[in-house]
Amino acid sequence: MVTSKTIKYGQLLDWQKEKGVIATSVKVHFFNRKGVLIGKEYKFVPYDELKSHNNRLVWNKRHLRKPFGKLHQWFYEAKCRLTTLLIRATQPI
Repeated sequence: MVTSKTIKYGQLLDWQKEKGVIATSVKVHFFNRKGVLIGKEYKFVPYDELKSHNNRLVWNKRHLRKPFGKLHQWFYEAKCRLTTLLIRATQPI
């Protein structure tokens, strides 16, 4: 089950748009205790419409083709983790 305590920035989820219509592999761009801003359609969705895609995080590998790509990718993932930490620290329970 997807909740604000189990979700992470950059995670892939499955979203049930309508009855019988499921969008797979939507990426988490932002989340709080009410819901998630998902990629592709940039829509804010409540947690009850989401299912976990798989248990691991999937990071965007957009920096790997640049010079010092692994270092850029590490900073990108660190910023995502810091954003997740700040969201959890600032949201009331």
